Amino acid sequence: MNNGGLTEASGFKTFNEFYESQRDGFVKWLESRVTAGDLSDRSMKDYLSAVDRYLVKEAEDDITKPLDFRDMGGDKQTRGIKNFFNYLEDIEIENPLEYPLEKWRKNVKIRKSGVVEIYPSNEESIEAYSSCPQEFKTFFKALVYTGNRFSQLYAALQNFNPEEVTIIGDVAHIPSASLSHGTKRSYRLFFPAAFIPELSRITLLSEDLTKKGILHDRVSAKTIRKWSLNFFVENEVSESIADFVQGRAR
Repeated sequence: MNNGGLTEASGFKTFNEFYESQRDGFVKWLESRVTAGDLSDRSMKDYLSAVDRYLVKEAEDDITKPLDFRDMGGDKQTRGIKNFFNYLEDIEIENPLEYPLEKWRKNVKIRKSGVVEIYPSNEESIEAYSSCPQEFKTFFKALVYTGNRFSQLYAALQNFNPEEVTIIGDVAHIPSASLSHGTKRSYRLFFPAAFIPELSRITLLSEDLTKKGILHDRVSAKTIRKWSLNFFVENEVSESIADFVQGRAR
């Protein structure tokens, strides 16, 4: 009996988790398309790899609603996600996370291949901070210092307790392993010890308002994380340490 996919799609808070629950079936569906001659083996591997990276291995923020897909770039990612939507339609899951498939599809647009990843420069980041409204400046600095995902940093700061801070010289860090889920790891959030008094006084507004307050031209919560990774690379921080600090699954 078709129930619009409510049973299969219920119980998930994020599209990332939902995708992981359906991945095995999606792989078999792609393989059947290859067998039928509708898809090349190379395309299948490219699509699957791109979707895995976007939603699991290198996921930045959680996907919780169709609009969260609007900034997706990359031909293979978008085509891979559209194939996943077709798979869901074939198995009669019509309302992932209680949104109709059509709403999800409308926000995933096929773009030209070769889309360039945005890595803002130091100058752009400084300009963005200068333009940032005062009520969001502390959060902006926390993003820069920790290099962490917006969603996990926001959750950590909702319950920030100075007594949980470990200080070693000029460096401070707080535990964040409880914020991990799936392959979106988080171990500890690192920042300068001198930042603790300001962080202790932070007043959080809503997630949407905070994201909008930080946004300036090419600088956003997502691209600040990319800037942070670039900063690590330029300062000869090893890949394994950068991955640990940023909570990237290996």
